[in-house]
Amino acid sequence: MSASAEGGCNTVNGSIDAFDTIVCAEAPGSGNGEAGSAQGAGSGDTGVTFSYVPYCERGDGITGGDFYGCGGQSACGEDGQAFVVYAVYPDGTTNSLGVQCIEPSAVPEAAAPPQVTPGMVAAAFRRVPLPESTLTLAPPGGRTLVGLDTVLWTQAERFSEVVTLLGQRVELDISPSSYSWSHGDGTGQETSSPGMAYAEGRPFADYVTHAYTRVSDAVSLSVDTTWSARFRVGGGPWQEVGETVTIEGDPVSLEVVEAEPNLVGY
Repeated sequence: MSASAEGGCNTVNGSIDAFDTIVCAEAPGSGNGEAGSAQGAGSGDTGVTFSYVPYCERGDGITGGDFYGCGGQSACGEDGQAFVVYAVYPDGTTNSLGVQCIEPSAVPEAAAPPQVTPGMVAAAFRRVPLPESTLTLAPPGGRTLVGLDTVLWTQAERFSEVVTLLGQRVELDISPSSYSWSHGDGTGQETSSPGMAYAEGRPFADYVTHAYTRVSDAVSLSVDTTWSARFRVGGGPWQEVGETVTIEGDPVSLEVVEAEPNLVGY
């Protein structure tokens, strides 16, 4: 990814980026006004590379040399400069991951690849394939009774994933954190439990249940599972990923009927 000159300033892909900034200085070590790039450094297992462009110091003007308020590259830290980091995916799409401060001591001559940030890890977490949210019911057969506690459950288990970012091993410890149940009759509930299959003798307080109050030919139930994660880089300390990912479940149809009393002779 490179920057293109326009009106005395460079813009990312010819437009203002997500931070509404304008690039008005060269990337460290580039010497030609183009955005710096950690090409190949972050490819690893995912094929993702990272580029960075100088972060604009905002001014007050909106015309002339202060077009869009850009007054030069923004300073940061003790004697550093700020850069906007972009993930560049194999299909050519890009994603802004935030602003990073690079100190001169970290870049002796040419620009060093940016460090793995929580934003980069969150972007990688969003791309991890997560299990489907599948709803199972008891009683089975797609039919329940008015007033009966219908048992609901889904399958969701903790698992791990390893990705490579900037040439470094990043471990993701991924687990389900909450479940959103839609009963199909205008009601729902949120739980931290995935529920469990019915077993004779187990107290109903252990289950996720719902009792319907009226007859219906077909109600549509579903469950959405929200996943959270923590990560560590190169065997370092664990940190929380600041975002969650919710997987929506496919609907399941259920008929609600009323019990009919039958006389039994002796």
